[in-house]
Amino acid sequence: MLCVGCYVVRVSHYVTPDAYHTAVCRSFFPNLMQRLKAKIQITPEFTALVTGHGKTRSYLDRFKLADEPMCRCNEGQQTSDHVIFDCNLLEAQGGPTIKKIVENGGY
Repeated sequence: MLCVGCYVVRVSHYVTPDAYHTAVCRSFFPNLMQRLKAKIQITPEFTALVTGHGKTRSYLDRFKLADEPMCRCNEGQQTSDHVIFDCNLLEAQGGPTIKKIVENGGY
């Protein structure tokens, strides 16, 4: 069974769930009803990000495609959570994005 996040973003192929991907998905969408209430345009980039498959340094490092998993801000590993919530290099973009998500019934 796919985790709630994977199911509701309508991944077009079967993804074998594991603890990491399930945790990433559920951090964005703890339950199905919350996801259905949120009016979010589903794109391939969005799906990749919320399932932990986004082009972050942490993800690319797993496949030896990046020199290191650390973010350029040097505040932590560049994961989906870090990019959205913690990265000071993207803080100016993150605030308005999170505000819009909250206004639309998400997070």
